[in-house]
Amino acid sequence: MMGGPIPRGSSLLLLGDPGSGKTVLSYELLHEELDAGRPCALLSYDAFPEDVQARMGEFGWDIISPLRKGRLKIIDCYSGLAGQGEGALRDPSDLTELNIQVTSFITKAKNAPVTLILDSLTPIFNGVEAKQAINFLQTVGAKVKMTGGLFILTASRGAIPEDSIAKMKSIVDGVIELTFVRSGRKGVRYLSVLKMERRRIASDTVSFEIARGRGLVFRVSRFGILRGKLLSLKLKPGQPSEKQAPSAITPAKAEGKHVDEKGKEGKTPEVSSKGAGTRQR
Repeated sequence: MMGGPIPRGSSLLLLGDPGSGKTVLSYELLHEELDAGRPCALLSYDAFPEDVQARMGEFGWDIISPLRKGRLKIIDCYSGLAGQGEGALRDPSDLTELNIQVTSFITKAKNAPVTLILDSLTPIFNGVEAKQAINFLQTVGAKVKMTGGLFILTASRGAIPEDSIAKMKSIVDGVIELTFVRSGRKGVRYLSVLKMERRRIASDTVSFEIARGRGLVFRVSRFGILRGKLLSLKLKPGQPSEKQAPSAITPAKAEGKHVDEKGKEGKTPEVSSKGAGTRQR
């Protein structure tokens, strides 16, 4: 959907409805960054550290070892909000102290690319003026991006003023929107990439599920994947005509079907976001 991995040295806003999967996606990205050996920090404003560990454990993302080895630091900003101990900050809205802790973490990484995740922005915008919050995020984002790392933020629609969201969308390098549509007792989640610097993004909106032990699971057409690859080849100058799609391969009309090389219909394969890239299951 964005023509490659998230560019290094960038900031990413995960924006969506409550319950749409923003936190799970941020945890999955955190897990992938830890798997790649990068130092990571989580500014947790919505959960106690032990709850973060338990939630990630539900998906098979063990963070005990990175915590013990110092490759992961959870900065507890939630305990102070919940009135249960001081946590990492006496006052979670003290952005100066928070900036000091983030700077200390980056310094200890010794110029290695770091990943910093802030989940979520709601308490910050509720605790300080919007201008002060945005200045803080710009400052921290610049420090992270200078290391060649990633600064990932989550925000819920309706919990932050729309003018602040518009400002955030303009200063970050990428925006991924998640929506949750309820129909009766069931709900469907959708994901779309609104913006990604240094990438050619697709305008598609893709449905996904949250599966225990796997994370975000997308359901896409195999023909759609092939068509996207062929279109990308066509867009490159100087490509020979034989690279174009063979006319014998046509998509099945029935939704959720694909056609294999022998013309047989089959079920749409699942594609998981887990790991270094998408893979068919």
